[in-house]
Amino acid sequence: MKKTFIVSLTLALGLLMAISPGLLVLGGEDGSESLRQTGTYPKYGFGAQFISPSGGLSSRIWLNSKFGFEGNAIVWSSPYTNVDGTASLRLLYKLTGDSRVDFYVAGGGAYNFGNFSSSNQFSGVGTGGISVEAFSENFVLNLEFGMQVQSTQRFGMTFGSGFHYYF
Repeated sequence: MKKTFIVSLTLALGLLMAISPGLLVLGGEDGSESLRQTGTYPKYGFGAQFISPSGGLSSRIWLNSKFGFEGNAIVWSSPYTNVDGTASLRLLYKLTGDSRVDFYVAGGGAYNFGNFSSSNQFSGVGTGGISVEAFSENFVLNLEFGMQVQSTQRFGMTFGSGFHYYF
């Protein structure tokens, strides 16, 4: 069951990464202009998200200049627990408009799978973050800090960083 879920999630994220350039062409964007100049939405970004102490794949979709979604899949293994991981989906809200530096808040949930998660399979997460363009307008770095609550009603802090490349 675990391996089927992990393989399915990995294939789904890989498929999204593969078809995103085609979705942009179907949406009327040819990719030759910068994101800020076109001002068209949705904007698709793929990359990685690192949530201490591990990391995984990440996908962001900005529906307009304020709202977006992010999906993350983080998988790790150890000799004691075999394969464990987290899959999450969050709603993003930009506090600033399209600029080189954006501040945003995010909220959503996560499903924890594997042996470590026997008593806390679901968790809620709320974070604040900053995104900074680096190297080009399409490559964005982010840094986040926030709180999470697990289904066992335990609260904790969360810290993460990552990068996304927007097509």
